[in-house]
Amino acid sequence: MGLTDRRDPAEVTVTVRHHCPDFAFGSALGPHGFVSYWWRLGAAEPTVATDAYESRPVIIAAIRAYLAGGAEIRRHLDELAERPDLP
Repeated sequence: MGLTDRRDPAEVTVTVRHHCPDFAFGSALGPHGFVSYWWRLGAAEPTVATDAYESRPVIIAAIRAYLAGGAEIRRHLDELAERPDLP
């Protein structure tokens, strides 16, 4: 995969698995291929489980930026709107 991956090694890609006002969790890929898992209670600072301890501030900043953008909430609302069985 390293030969075909065109990402900047310092880039962090955030994935959100669930996001509601009281709880959010997901994963992050990067920097340098590290995989991290994270969760956030309410509006608190995200908690990150990672082996890339020195990169924790970069990972937390990427998570905060992603959640502030609201992309996953818009996607979730679009998916709900496409379901014909919901009122």
